Amino acid sequence: MSVITLPVRLSAAVVGLGWKAARGVLSDLGGRQAQPVPVRRPASHEPPPAPPHVSEQAVTVATSAEPGIASVGAEVSIAEPCDGYDRMTVSEIARQLSAAPIEAAMAVRLYELADRNRSGVLGAAERRLRTVDR
Repeated sequence: MSVITLPVRLSAAVVGLGWKAARGVLSDLGGRQAQPVPVRRPASHEPPPAPPHVSEQAVTVATSAEPGIASVGAEVSIAEPCDGYDRMTVSEIARQLSAAPIEAAMAVRLYELADRNRSGVLGAAERRLRTVDR
């Protein structure tokens, strides 16, 4: 059996009264002194044994992959924003983007970032997207 003694915190008002006055306040509260409280500790500090239905090793239940796949990840394919887009010049795309809906500018930007990455087209798409904030 172990014994734990807890410190007593007195308020600033009680402490400011001085020890004699504080003893008087404490005696008004019953005058009892704190008694040690026995604490029961478990006989062993080892964790309890795992239930019998829990296994210690992972068991593969199922796997799924196409033959020849070396890594796992999403495959994303981005289509042309419109028919004939890949045949258009940077100036043609930029001219059309100036009056295009915001969704078209976002589609062009996404396609260019994933495929062609032409700075002139990306700049035109960014300019069109910035007009939304105004």
